[in-house]
Amino acid sequence: MIKNSMIVGVVLALSLILSVPIETIGDDTPGNLYQVTLDSYRDAEIVRNSGVDVLLRGYNQYLVIGDEEAIDRIVNGGVRCEIVHSAFDPSEWVIAVSENRRIDLKSETLSLATGDRILFGDELLVKREAGKLLQQPANGVMLIELPRFDIPVRYEVVQLAPLQLQDLELIDSLVSLISMDSIESYVRRLEAFVSRHSDSDSIMAARDWIAEKFEAYGLDVSFDPYHPTWSNPVHDPSYNVVADHPGATAPETYIVVGAHYDATSSGNPRVIAPGADDNASGTAFCVEFARILQDFETPKAIRFICFSGEEQQLVGSGAYVDDHSGVNIEIMINADMIANNSGGNTVIRILHNSPSRPYALLFEESMDLYTDLVADIGGGNSGRSDHAPFEQAGYSAVFVHEARFSPFYHSPSDIADNLDFVYMTEVVKGCVATAYQIAFAPPVIRDITITDMGTGDHLLVEWTDANDSRDFEYKIRVGTSPGIYTRFHYVAKTETSFVIDELTEGTEYFISVGTVIDETSESIINPTGSALPYSLPFAPTNITASPGLRAIDLEWERSIHPDVVEYLVLRSISGENDFDTVAVRDNDKLTDSGVLQESYYDYYIVAMDVDSNYSVPTDTMTSRGLFFNRNALVVVDVTPWAVDSSMSLSKYRYFFSDIRYDLVTFLGGLPESDLPIEELGQYKSVFWFSDLSSNLSNEMDDLGWFADWGGDIFIGGYTPVVSLFQDTQDWFGLTDYTEPDITDFVYSEGEPFWPDAIVDSTVNSYYNNFGDDRQLKLVPWVEFDHDVSTPAYRYVSSDPGSQSDGQVCGLYTVKDSVAMMYLGLPLFHMKLDSGRGIINAVAALMGVPRDVAGDINDDTRQSLLDIILMIKILYAGGGMQGDVNRLDVNNDCVFDILDLLHLIAYIYLGGEAPTYGCAGSQ
Repeated sequence: MIKNSMIVGVVLALSLILSVPIETIGDDTPGNLYQVTLDSYRDAEIVRNSGVDVLLRGYNQYLVIGDEEAIDRIVNGGVRCEIVHSAFDPSEWVIAVSENRRIDLKSETLSLATGDRILFGDELLVKREAGKLLQQPANGVMLIELPRFDIPVRYEVVQLAPLQLQDLELIDSLVSLISMDSIESYVRRLEAFVSRHSDSDSIMAARDWIAEKFEAYGLDVSFDPYHPTWSNPVHDPSYNVVADHPGATAPETYIVVGAHYDATSSGNPRVIAPGADDNASGTAFCVEFARILQDFETPKAIRFICFSGEEQQLVGSGAYVDDHSGVNIEIMINADMIANNSGGNTVIRILHNSPSRPYALLFEESMDLYTDLVADIGGGNSGRSDHAPFEQAGYSAVFVHEARFSPFYHSPSDIADNLDFVYMTEVVKGCVATAYQIAFAPPVIRDITITDMGTGDHLLVEWTDANDSRDFEYKIRVGTSPGIYTRFHYVAKTETSFVIDELTEGTEYFISVGTVIDETSESIINPTGSALPYSLPFAPTNITASPGLRAIDLEWERSIHPDVVEYLVLRSISGENDFDTVAVRDNDKLTDSGVLQESYYDYYIVAMDVDSNYSVPTDTMTSRGLFFNRNALVVVDVTPWAVDSSMSLSKYRYFFSDIRYDLVTFLGGLPESDLPIEELGQYKSVFWFSDLSSNLSNEMDDLGWFADWGGDIFIGGYTPVVSLFQDTQDWFGLTDYTEPDITDFVYSEGEPFWPDAIVDSTVNSYYNNFGDDRQLKLVPWVEFDHDVSTPAYRYVSSDPGSQSDGQVCGLYTVKDSVAMMYLGLPLFHMKLDSGRGIINAVAALMGVPRDVAGDINDDTRQSLLDIILMIKILYAGGGMQGDVNRLDVNNDCVFDILDLLHLIAYIYLGGEAPTYGCAGSQ
């Protein structure tokens, strides 16, 4: 015997063990993964409002997961969207990055199966298990979890802001304070901890030393705790070290200067991991910058963050971004491995993404003016260090990295004696000069909104307050091409909006907002957007029409025009194209209760503004009301290779001959679209029979929906309990089920009120061994909560002493006038009268009206009107509604004049009563 609850329990336990400590954003339910490409600011707005979950961002490209409705919003909005991977489970995927670039990851991933890799711009996603094949120590490959934080969607244009290096003398005096001796002493002290592995004993001592140095230089220091997500962490929580140099005029705008202070090494890194270049060098830069800054004032705040957990998938920096989403960060400067050099190299790499290019240009200029180095800003980007989470969260970021990669990377030989401190000192000078210049630059605005005012020649521009007490103005640039501006407006710092007039209707205008100080210094990055002025309002978007109870529910997203005052909802019977206004609304929803059961309806909506201008119509949506009042829907899902479908359907028609029903049949499984909820929701009761357990699993959501609305359900067939037990619906209080591994089923004995289920030994199918005994095999029995359900049928075994004998194989429940019935055996294997009796008992439980043989006009009795209808059907081409077996009143399986004479004799001569015939089975 197989106890399925034990199997499920083991599977759940294994899944929990294997999932720890994986942590990803949102719901891990598999869905399709799409790549969305933005070509305009409008595209970004459509994606932001679509409802998708963003997993990863590139330059104007995003990987997203969303339901069909959300993806339809994107596609219908004209945004480029293509499926990348089906059934994508975020918990199974990681980002593969290579720090030392000793291998070409794109080439390496070609050795993986196609379904195990996804190329996304510069990012490489791999299946977690497959990625372990790439994660060799010599390759320097790290597998990083997908971001857990919210990723903003923006359309970004590379900006080349003018460089105005201010206060050159002041920067010169600051840079001159940088001491190579100090820098070397910091590196050697950090190396002296022997190991700074995130799980080493000395990592906490290193943390405290860094904090003490920051405090000694007058900074406000705090520990930023986080919970490690790697396996078996020694220190939980672990800590980032945060130290703030306050901003004098913009105290809530931060320049983050960061480096990781943890280290790793081959061998036993918890014992020996000196990490002089990786990354005592970057940490020493932070400490030295703090030392020389202590006597200087900056308009913006500078926040130093020394991260731990970098060598464990950037966990420390990722946690910081996740926990501090509200911080206004202008830029993150990350220094990681900045001290290795050989052969007189004078190049330092400044890695960055495209939106951060203005800051990279500033680095290039600063390196030229204040150091003997040359900045290489053309080498692309890397996701291998602590700047990466900041980039994904939408912040500008640069990664400062040595041009010649250390040969002692992640080894016990990564010691101070192998570093070039002259080279490193020059790197520190350039970084300090750049950060200091950014701190004095005019404030940066992060986001703007542009709204069409509906006049045809005005646009409203709004932005967030720069929140800086210095004297500055907002500068608004206007043009008809990206980056090319022909009009300029200056707005006082007290304002956060401006109306641009004298525009041309239907022309797209590109608008940028920045700040200027004394017309000599401009903000480094200026957010840009675009819009088109129109006099007619835009139509509402994303209209939906959903079936409701005796009604249709409509919702839509309002027009983006601010002067829209009303929405007109127009309706037509579907296909007739005769639309009338059914409602005028000032909001974004309508429940239309004026619908008839037999009709589908088409809807569209138009917006109207204050001047009675109308938008173009929306797309047409179609739906139907739900009435739940028809008698019974019988769904028979037949697998042709398993059973004779014609035999099966003929028997089902006989089984249901005493009740009123509509029959729907499917061969080989029910396609999703073949029985929409608009059809299902017309019935009060559903009898659902599936002759394979797998056939039912796809319909559980629809059946659950039907039950939630108060519909009665009878589920029967071959092991439907498999679908019931695996589904989240708990209608019957099932706790376990057992499939016997012997063939001992004789029949099913009914409890009081329920007729016995007697097997028809003449039936031959997949389910009874095709043998002479033709006993049903694998009839499951169930265990359940007796406070929820009541037994209806019990297993009768050929061996009265067997475990299966007397077990429950059918049960029912009635709650709040909703009846549910389960029978765990295929009904078409029952004898005719036995199956008919079972159906009649279930119909009585659910209150399904009985059918009357010879009642052609559905008035529940036989009369002259039925005789007239029968004559019309026989001789005048009349149509028959419902089951033709009602006409075969003499039960000879043929509908002819003999049935007419039989009905006349019964009504007027006291003849034999009509019976429900078998004409429909011929």
